[in-house]
Amino acid sequence: MVPDTNENAEKCLCPSCPTGKSNVCAAEKEETLYCGKGKTACNLIDKGCICGECPLWFRYSLTGGYFCFNGKAK
Repeated sequence: MVPDTNENAEKCLCPSCPTGKSNVCAAEKEETLYCGKGKTACNLIDKGCICGECPLWFRYSLTGGYFCFNGKAK
C-alpha cells in the first residue's frame, strides 16, 4: 500500500519515533518506512508510537500503527 520510495523515506517519521530512536540496532541499520517495508529486524521496546502524526499516514489513509512491530500497512 505504501510504496518503498526515496520520496516516502524522506517524509518518514520512523527515525524520530520514541520507540525507534531509543534503539541502537534500528539506528545502526538505518531502519525506516516500516509501513512500506515491514517490521523491524531489531528487538524494540515500546516507547510510544507517532505513526498517526506522519504525513504518509494521511497520504495513504493508514489505520493502526506500530508498523515496526506489526509489519507493512495493508
